[in-house]
Amino acid sequence: MKISTVFTFTVAAVATVNAESYSEPDQAIWIDRHNYFRTTGLPWSASNMRRIGWDADLATKAATTASKCSATTSTGVNAFQSSAKNASDAIDEAVQQWVVETAVSTIKTMAQPGSNGLDVGVGVYNSYSQVVWAKTTSVGCATASCSGGELVVCEYSPAGNDGKSSWYNHGPQASQCPDGTAGQGGLCIEEGNDANNQIAAIPAGELTYQVYPSFVADVQSILINSARDIANGSVPPTTEAKVLTTDSTSSTPTPKENQLNEDSAMKPPSSKTALQARGSHEDSLPTKEETSKTTKSPSESASPVTQDSNPGPGTVKASSDTGSTFQNEVKSPTTHEAKTSEGANTKEKTESLTTETAETAKTGMSTLGLVSMFILGIAAVAGIIMFVHYRVSTQRQHDIVLDGGIRR
Repeated sequence: MKISTVFTFTVAAVATVNAESYSEPDQAIWIDRHNYFRTTGLPWSASNMRRIGWDADLATKAATTASKCSATTSTGVNAFQSSAKNASDAIDEAVQQWVVETAVSTIKTMAQPGSNGLDVGVGVYNSYSQVVWAKTTSVGCATASCSGGELVVCEYSPAGNDGKSSWYNHGPQASQCPDGTAGQGGLCIEEGNDANNQIAAIPAGELTYQVYPSFVADVQSILINSARDIANGSVPPTTEAKVLTTDSTSSTPTPKENQLNEDSAMKPPSSKTALQARGSHEDSLPTKEETSKTTKSPSESASPVTQDSNPGPGTVKASSDTGSTFQNEVKSPTTHEAKTSEGANTKEKTESLTTETAETAKTGMSTLGLVSMFILGIAAVAGIIMFVHYRVSTQRQHDIVLDGGIRR
């Protein structure tokens, strides 16, 4: 009985330690990660997205869950078995799997909303949908050192992934905030709440858009390709429901098993390398050659997106916030570009015709020259013959005169 009591006390102590294992800068990073993907990182802008704040009680609860070394992603819980050896490095490995990879594979299967007011994500639930669940306002995370590495767990409140609701409502950012909240920075914020205050300064180079510089461009590329498929008459993406398994009593997970019942779609090759940016504390972003990632795709505009407060039906609004900007639409060539293209084509055709005409003229002149030389040659021969004949006739006439007109 004493042994059992000591063991229980030890587990509780470990849980408390794990709850405090994240320093204030790490807590600030967790909050920055979540709120970035709830604004800038959304495929379609949200009109009712609440701001997430840190909750110490949820962090303690997450530590208790993590201490069992068997947690899985379920309703209101995200879990990830990291190969990292410390809690800080495990943060971005968890975010990479929960958000970056899962978002890219999930968005490919979703139909684009056709107008404002449309619910997004009904019937599709996974770790990414929990991160962008509009009604969730608090998160607390912890980690435990298990046999496979650091087990990262985040607890959410109110819990998302209820199996029936949408992730959020599509529309201009923070345009339909719940009562008691106000729009700020694309999120609905409860004014006067201490959870809105910055926990600590985020280290240089650790802002979310710096660690995952190509995420927005990757999402944009998916949306553009989907728009092209629709324009070309291809079958639009299906919205087959994919629901989480909520079993949280499984045995110690292996790294492979800790896909955490996520969708098993192919992972983009360019996403994982973004983790190399963590820990470097450099302000400059990785180059394309080093990470195969870019902060903007070729079609991405460098100028800010102008948010129309009353877009017409069928308009898909883009998410935008500090750090990156994009528009979810295929850009058609401008009038100037079209005229330039037509002028270039006309110039090429003119040059081609001129070349052909010159070659034809050269060939024609060569033939005419040969004929002219031949005719001149004949005329010269005829002239010589006539001249000789004339000389002979003149000589004969002269001889006849000398003979007295008598021809011999």
